[in-house]
Amino acid sequence: MLALDLVVLHRESKQMSVRQALGRTVVWIMVALSFAGLVYGVYEHHWFGWRVAPDALLVIGIIAWVSRRESTAGMVDLCNDSGRGIANRTYA
Repeated sequence: MLALDLVVLHRESKQMSVRQALGRTVVWIMVALSFAGLVYGVYEHHWFGWRVAPDALLVIGIIAWVSRRESTAGMVDLCNDSGRGIANRTYA
């Protein structure tokens, strides 16, 4: 899609009007929303006969839990600093 956008749609350089820019913005937003809707339909409503194995859902849940835990660990350290300062902080 990037090649199509850069090579085919923008062969010559010219100044774009506000109306044309808004039109292209709406088109690309609709492409993104259509893709998101397709992904949702495939995973949630099993379009095209696609099924997600229960083991895959377990792995996805574990990955999400670990990444959420790692991303919030730094925030918890900052909240529980209790006046020690960054240089005196110990990490387990």
